[in-house]
Amino acid sequence: MSLLLLAAALGAAARPGAPVDCAGYYYFADGRRIETVTLDAQGAVKNRKLMTVRAGQVTPRSATAQLTTRSLDTREPAATSEARCENGDLLLDLTGSLPSQKEALSSRRPVLLRYPAGMRVGDTLESRVDFDLDGETKGKAMKVRFSLADRRVQALSAIDTPQGRRQAFVIRSTLNISFRLIGIAIPMRYELVEFFVPGLGVMRTAAEEKGRTVERSTVRFLN
Repeated sequence: MSLLLLAAALGAAARPGAPVDCAGYYYFADGRRIETVTLDAQGAVKNRKLMTVRAGQVTPRSATAQLTTRSLDTREPAATSEARCENGDLLLDLTGSLPSQKEALSSRRPVLLRYPAGMRVGDTLESRVDFDLDGETKGKAMKVRFSLADRRVQALSAIDTPQGRRQAFVIRSTLNISFRLIGIAIPMRYELVEFFVPGLGVMRTAAEEKGRTVERSTVRFLN
């Protein structure tokens, strides 16, 4: 399994609770390139991804972009996802950041997950639940069902970012995955952890299984 990370931003990050400028999120900096490095449970590099931003119209209160992510380690096809900003709220396409597998998965529509500009510790955030991705393994059709629940802002944590030390909200959620092949369902369950900096983006992620971190990802901005 690998966890794709969507992360980073151009411009100064706002402190938690302050007004958020949509143009500050990296996701809307046209041409920006971000490298995501994912480590496995032993700390070894599991994969490296390069995301490139193609921004649409960007203003302080609204923005849109298409994000193209490709592997730096394999020849798998590039994946595209969507990002939006509405009055400082960031919306990221969940299908571009979920744990995935070696076989390619595709979605018929974006599933946008909201990161509110005014979030506070203790908040329960909206979740998208029960959506499917289609795939294929060894020539056989496969359907993967995702259910995201119990998404909450757990804490504040100071972290290092490419733009200096920032306060990040720690967001935890529960992800249930069911792989269905030839009528047989294989369930999996993860606890997802995100470090979200208002006005900057998701800077770190981790996936836990049965209380054990099975992978973690960080990002860096490329020139």
